[in-house]
Amino acid sequence: MGIILILGFISLLAMTYIFISVKIDEKKHPYDALEKKIKEIENNKLTDKVLDYHVSGELSYEANFIDGVQQGKCQHLYHTGQISTEGYYKDGYRDGEWTEWQRNGNLKAKRIYKDGLEVDSTIWDDSDDSLL
Repeated sequence: MGIILILGFISLLAMTYIFISVKIDEKKHPYDALEKKIKEIENNKLTDKVLDYHVSGELSYEANFIDGVQQGKCQHLYHTGQISTEGYYKDGYRDGEWTEWQRNGNLKAKRIYKDGLEVDSTIWDDSDDSLL
């Protein structure tokens, strides 16, 4: 019973953090500039590098598009500049190995994709770096 209460409290804290983060982001960006930029690239079949930034100014997202389709390396970064997720797109779909890191730099997950579908994954426990 105690563990359920603790997990519920942690979930509530996480949701509060996300809500506050979104509200802060909305103040700086009244519309989703990243989504707008990606739609423009896709609709006009452009070739471009897409960058997005945290409210504090640090890079948060980097991706490449060729003829309106996401291709190549894609990264999501924490506000510290540390990579949170990294992988590759092929013809607009996740392809190959995607790696996720925790904020402390430890591995969180490795997932293998083929044509956008996850075909394998390895997940690490947050508390002691052991495999789940």
